[in-house]
Amino acid sequence: MLPFGLFVLVAFIAVVAVVYVYKIQPKPELDQQDPSRVLPPTRRAALSDHNVAYVREGKGPTLLFLHGIGASKYSWRFMLKDLSQDFDCIALDLPGFGASDKFPKQSYGLEAQADRVIEFCDQLGLTDVGLVGSSMGGALSLYLTTLQPERFYKVLTLAPATSKSLVTIDPAFLMSAAGPLSGLIHERIQRSILKLVFYRTELIHDESLKTYFKPYINNPKAVQTLVRAVKLITKPKWRRLLPEVKVPHTLIYGEHDRLVPRKVVNETVRLIPQTKLITSDRSGHHPMEEEPEWTAGLIREFYQDARPSKSH
Repeated sequence: MLPFGLFVLVAFIAVVAVVYVYKIQPKPELDQQDPSRVLPPTRRAALSDHNVAYVREGKGPTLLFLHGIGASKYSWRFMLKDLSQDFDCIALDLPGFGASDKFPKQSYGLEAQADRVIEFCDQLGLTDVGLVGSSMGGALSLYLTTLQPERFYKVLTLAPATSKSLVTIDPAFLMSAAGPLSGLIHERIQRSILKLVFYRTELIHDESLKTYFKPYINNPKAVQTLVRAVKLITKPKWRRLLPEVKVPHTLIYGEHDRLVPRKVVNETVRLIPQTKLITSDRSGHHPMEEEPEWTAGLIREFYQDARPSKSH
């Protein structure tokens, strides 16, 4: 995903600026071609203002996976097959991202996106939903539990983007620069951006570059939509909202995260006292891609007493 908010900003905009300095030791390769790690066929749902893309696999209690800013359902590809043995796994391309509709004049702030996720769950008849959210999707997941805690009864987040301090560039400037920026996202810039996301640089390869950046290359509307989504991070008063999260919460954090600083995570843990923090020194912003087996194990453990959904 282009990680979450800051990443989205810093990466997409300051596009040229920061990456050549990180020296990362080689780590064991992840098998990118393993057929068990390929996403199932994409399905579509027609919401009131967007057509959205999603994948669904497995039977059991429902888990809904929400990606970060600039990312898509592709971020979850390494874990869904494994988790689908025990859960009904649904990975959504949030409106404005991935293969879902993108409308630059629409709102993609916290309230608007939450309403769309709720409409999506209504349409699929999902009554009991365990949330798994990364970065921006983690922030959205936390908010959803404050709106419908009976439906969204537990939440697991990965480096949730819950601070406006993550965004250091004026979104208005980014919006005006969307056209030129979309034409500047060549391979060298793409690799620089993903180096902000991944500690394990072997995850930066032709497939991941193509999948993550295809929606944005020479597509100003997609970049404008992404910039509008930055409001999901910057507008909410997180210090007021986070204490309203009353459901069980586990937060997974990679100690090599370059997009969401540890101080933001510590503040989130402080404001949501029932949070269980689990950290890893082997991953960055995307533990679900860098340590998929470990992350899937934590998700399975957290949701071992998950409620069965009434619909499939």
